[in-house]
Amino acid sequence: MAVVEAKRSTFAGQSTLDCDSVMKLPKVETLSIRTSADIKQLLRMAAEKEHRSIASMMEMLILSYAQEHGLTVDVVQEKPPKN
Repeated sequence: MAVVEAKRSTFAGQSTLDCDSVMKLPKVETLSIRTSADIKQLLRMAAEKEHRSIASMMEMLILSYAQEHGLTVDVVQEKPPKN
């Protein structure tokens, strides 16, 4: 498992990650959405313009929204694996 150094801040006594650090975390979740062909094409066009994958472009759009609106993610501390 990769170890990720992330910038942490404290808000209301809870540890949080900033948006830039979230992009560096290992990707272990799956997200499926249904959308119109027009939205899918716009997403594809935006991703190509930014030289990103569609998944990476979606992450950037979500993180940008979160940053603009002051949304943060609580850090979940994983327990080390048992030997």
